[in-house]
Amino acid sequence: MARFLIEAPHGADECLKMFHKMVEMARDADKLEFGCKADDHRAIAVMDADSEAQALEMVPESFRHRAHIVKLEDFEP
Repeated sequence: MARFLIEAPHGADECLKMFHKMVEMARDADKLEFGCKADDHRAIAVMDADSEAQALEMVPESFRHRAHIVKLEDFEP
């Protein structure tokens, strides 16, 4: 299992819809963060998944086309 950064942008008028759908879908809802009050309309989470495709499935379907998924790696110089 790997860790992924999930960013799901949405419009100002979609904040509550995004919030409710992400909380409903997230296995670990305490890992969800939202930038909406700072006028940065994104849901952000770091979640464990087997693949990028599985991480994308954690985003509500209607927002997936805007989502950005990044596989995170430990960095050691």
